[in-house]
Amino acid sequence: MTIRVHGEGTQDVGVGPDDRGVVQLLAGACLRFRREPDWENRRLPWLRGSRGLAAKVLLALKESAREGVDAVVVVVDRDGRGTNGEKLKRLRDGRDLARREGLTLPAALGVAIETMEAWLLADQRALSEAIGSKVRLQPSPENLCGEKGSDRHPKTRLDRLAAGQDRSAGEV
Repeated sequence: MTIRVHGEGTQDVGVGPDDRGVVQLLAGACLRFRREPDWENRRLPWLRGSRGLAAKVLLALKESAREGVDAVVVVVDRDGRGTNGEKLKRLRDGRDLARREGLTLPAALGVAIETMEAWLLADQRALSEAIGSKVRLQPSPENLCGEKGSDRHPKTRLDRLAAGQDRSAGEV
């Protein structure tokens, strides 16, 4: 089985054929394959000539089907603009276009929060262990989208917790 992962950055898809990006690691952990599939990693920018996310998904699915890939994963960053739901709708529109053209290739679609720090903030136990003191569950880290330097930015929130600042918002 071959699964192709399309993403926008090297952290998403890895930097080479033997490098497993975050998306591949998460998909593999969630699906728990009996036999590890062959993974192919592609960055989405190669589709830049197309218009919008729906067209990019459609092109990715067409190429993958033509090349004999068994399943596709497409992940894009939220980039602080709009909501996750708006981007996910555009990704789904591309998958729907492919279905209307008769492409039935399985496709998983997702919108990633801009930074790994937002993912870390969602794991209360790991965050507490890393910081060395109990940390309260961070409210809605997936909705953090403020400017860098503000407490609404995931990197800033994590940095402040790690430095022992902002404990009133983070400690149990």
